[in-house]
Amino acid sequence: MQRTRVAKTKKRTLAITSCTSCGIIVNLSFIEPIYRKKMTLMQQEIDLYFSKITTVFLNTYEGIIPKAVLERYPSKKRASHHYTSRLALLEALQNCGLNQFENYSDLGIVNHHHMEEAKNALVSLSHTNEFAMAAATYCEEIKSIGVDLENCSREIKPGIEKFFINEEDEIKSTLHLWCIKEAAFKAISPLYKDDKQLVLKDIAVKSNGDFKLLLEPAIDGHWKLASKEQMLFTHALILKNSQ
Repeated sequence: MQRTRVAKTKKRTLAITSCTSCGIIVNLSFIEPIYRKKMTLMQQEIDLYFSKITTVFLNTYEGIIPKAVLERYPSKKRASHHYTSRLALLEALQNCGLNQFENYSDLGIVNHHHMEEAKNALVSLSHTNEFAMAAATYCEEIKSIGVDLENCSREIKPGIEKFFINEEDEIKSTLHLWCIKEAAFKAISPLYKDDKQLVLKDIAVKSNGDFKLLLEPAIDGHWKLASKEQMLFTHALILKNSQ
């Protein structure tokens, strides 16, 4: 049985399965999910797919950012978030066995969904002011993935609920629901082909770990929300046989 060990960064302590000099690699099998304390057999099977997603967290990069990246963004802060998430992605891809991705310049991402040079490599990115998160998978049964990272202390502004909560949502915490829907949105977006603009309110989230697109119920998937120290993060996935 694989042991979980603890690695310390400057700002966080995380339960992980491996730690490199660059980032923290999290295996979801060792992260206790929120809401799903007892899983059905079907949920246990779905959980196996989550374990096939490699996730890397990095502290926000504070070194020298390439000029080409700085020129793309109006502020150094935004450029740093972009660059950090890509550094995390490089490590996630390499830990999936995709060693052809060695440098930032190798990272061509198509439709926020997959790598240009490896179409079966699905990816998703997120960040806060302090951390960046990147997820990657090379699992043939998974059609799309999405992730979201939030600070546990983040407050959802009063009144904003009407823009992302619908009657079918079963999660009471607005921050938890926001985090889940952000990840689900990223998983759904590349598969959504309708002319109507997709918004968070179009996604219904169930407490059993499922979500669906109300505009097109055939597009549905699964989510896993977890927290560690002051980070709240969600993984969402859509399986190829779900449609």
